[in-house]
Amino acid sequence: MPYIDQWIDRRREIAETYKKNLSGTALDLPKEAPGNRHGYYIYVVAHPERDKIMQELVENDIHLNISYPWPIHIMEGYQCVGWKEGDLPVTEKRAKTIFSLPMYPTLSDEKISITIEVLMKLLKKYNG
Repeated sequence: MPYIDQWIDRRREIAETYKKNLSGTALDLPKEAPGNRHGYYIYVVAHPERDKIMQELVENDIHLNISYPWPIHIMEGYQCVGWKEGDLPVTEKRAKTIFSLPMYPTLSDEKISITIEVLMKLLKKYNG
């Protein structure tokens, strides 16, 4: 825990770089509520062509993932709540578009720049 503040600061710095460079694109970026300080454990974005974009990012040696591939209400461990697929259509639709960009405290500025550069090219490709 002695490095937690440094790690959070670095994650916030990375998030700000992503925001500065990716704002105004077709990516839906995370938003920080006024009066709050996001820790950016992950940096989740959304795009309707997620799978194509992710595949091409991986082909460019940019490794990322889908941190939350299934909505909680349809996961087996939550079946006792009684919700089923179709009960939360917005959540279910959103789960098919989200993915997490690289985000960890030791991520280099060079790798961040490469991620942004490749992602910008892909966004142009998949937005007409």
